[in-house]
Amino acid sequence: MIIMHTHDTFKGLAEPNVPIAHARSHASLAREFLSDYCNDPTLLAVVQYHDEPFALWQQFHTRGRFSEDRLAALIENVRDWDLFLTFLVIDGSAAGKSRRPVRWFLGQLAGKVESRVTEDWLELLPEATLATRSKGTTVTWNWLRRLVGTTAACRAARDYLAARRPEWKVWTGIRSHRATEDDRTVVAVFFQIPGQPTRPARYELFAVSHDLSEVRELPGTPDSQYFIRGYK
Repeated sequence: MIIMHTHDTFKGLAEPNVPIAHARSHASLAREFLSDYCNDPTLLAVVQYHDEPFALWQQFHTRGRFSEDRLAALIENVRDWDLFLTFLVIDGSAAGKSRRPVRWFLGQLAGKVESRVTEDWLELLPEATLATRSKGTTVTWNWLRRLVGTTAACRAARDYLAARRPEWKVWTGIRSHRATEDDRTVVAVFFQIPGQPTRPARYELFAVSHDLSEVRELPGTPDSQYFIRGYK
């Protein structure tokens, strides 16, 4: 929450149209302010570089290319990618913002950094969650607690199916969360059987215990409350 309330606070005092690394940019001013109360380099890096992903996306969107050196520098400077990307997803879901830049940036990071944050996080966070500060903080905190468990459950179910059916291609870019219940999370795992292209995609349903110790297949019949209409 410190980052959320600090990162854009100094836009009114910043010098217009200066680079993010400039001493008078709103990011640098926010970092300087926070450094008076916090010496955590991880938090300070998020505040300083929080707009770099959008700047890179703007380069790509307008020119068809972006600075690979600038991306490499960002990867070098960010110490905690789970924290950085969690903030990016939340900030990118504020009212009036498109999620396209965040999706694009996550794609650029594939294979370059280690993080639990995936595109699934965007699907699980309702758009415009942060439309108001008073409600946004509470809703976002509840979402974060739920999301950590949900993402782990989705991954456990995918790993389970991939181990059982190594010849199948298991998809990771489709929304898979179906329900969070008292003792389990229900997820759908989408897949493709090589040589048998099917549209819409096939899926299987799984119940994953909250401690991830048990993954159990569920029936995917039309009378199931977890059935997804339009899929097989």
